[in-house]
Amino acid sequence: MAESVEEAHDEFYAALNAMLTGNVGPMREIVSTADEATLAGPFGDIQTGGAMIAHFESEAGMEMGGEVEVTDLTIVGGEDMGYSICVENAKGLTIDGEERDLVHRATNVFRREDGGWKMIHHHTDGSIVGD
Repeated sequence: MAESVEEAHDEFYAALNAMLTGNVGPMREIVSTADEATLAGPFGDIQTGGAMIAHFESEAGMEMGGEVEVTDLTIVGGEDMGYSICVENAKGLTIDGEERDLVHRATNVFRREDGGWKMIHHHTDGSIVGD
């Protein structure tokens, strides 16, 4: 379990890349299943609580491949909550049979749960960042 906001951020993106290959196990470890946990990802719907894991399981089943790299990262940590904002650069994803590269801004909120850090909120948007 993550011992800092920075570590939680890194674990989330490692879990996201594992999920792209069909492995949702690491995502189950880093994402909170608390009722107030929220996911507003790139596929539209907002998921809450345990539905977040079901959503990640569905995405894992798509086996999109590719890789997400983070740029423009800012991490702010507090005693019990913290967040990261960044740009997600996804390369080589296969979506609907077509290879795509995507760029999203992302906000991730983490909090202490059960002695470690868990993701409590993840939001992405498809705004074009930079030139």
